Amino acid sequence: MKSTEYDIIQLYNEVIKFRPEIYSEILATKSFSKIIYEEMCIYYSMAESLIIALISILFLLLYTNFIHYRIKFLIKVINDYRNSRGTFHLKFLKNRLKFLYKDLKKLKKESELLYKKISKLEIEKENKLRVTLAYYLVNERLEEIPGIGPVLKERIVRYCFDGRLDSLLNAYRIRGIGYQKYNSIRSWVYYYKNNFKYFLRQDFPGKSEIIDHYLYRRKKIKKQIDKIDKEIESIERLINIVKKEIRKLSDTTLLTFIKAYFGNNKASQKVNLYMLGVFPEWEEMPKWYQSLKILYS
Repeated sequence: MKSTEYDIIQLYNEVIKFRPEIYSEILATKSFSKIIYEEMCIYYSMAESLIIALISILFLLLYTNFIHYRIKFLIKVINDYRNSRGTFHLKFLKNRLKFLYKDLKKLKKESELLYKKISKLEIEKENKLRVTLAYYLVNERLEEIPGIGPVLKERIVRYCFDGRLDSLLNAYRIRGIGYQKYNSIRSWVYYYKNNFKYFLRQDFPGKSEIIDHYLYRRKKIKKQIDKIDKEIESIERLINIVKKEIRKLSDTTLLTFIKAYFGNNKASQKVNLYMLGVFPEWEEMPKWYQSLKILYS
């Protein structure tokens, strides 16, 4: 790297931080001649000191003017970089990328909640089927037990049954249920409990209505999920395009502009492309770029 280029890069580190004191330091060099003159007077004659002081002043003035020229040059490069079409597009894309990730996170959370809702529906449907089957078995088959007629069955259902077959094990509290009948009820309960899954697979009153009802609710939720999944897919596709363009634009930096101004051909080619941005001004705006402007205007 050339020494002049190295110096300008060093200056850039100061200017880019907007440090105005660098100018005051340069201007302050003019007062340095006075210090030189006073010091020279100690060791040299008046004439010699005056000549040395004049040479120092001339050198410092020339150096100061050179520094000013380089700072002005560097400021021009910085302004060209900041005001270029590529920088504008880069800022725009980085800003919109944040919104895209925010929306993606929100949609994924919504999708996750809807899937949980479907899982809850399945559990709810299963419980509903179990309760419906239990009511059917108790109302239609409890009289299979010897000594249990319509009156006693009604009494058992009213005072014991709560939708679970196990609740019938409290039948010993009911008047008219002795030891023998209670044992028969318990055997009946254990038989149907052990074979409950088998009976669930069979047809029983209310089963098809329950299945249809929950199927309709599931389809409704699934339609919402499909819609959200399409939006997620669209946003992810847009994110990939935006990230690709950001990487492409980020490859050209302020240092690339400085190298280009020093005549580096490769850097000059990059700068020329950067000045066009994501798309040239005379071309039609890409649809994905339009959607970014519309969605997050």
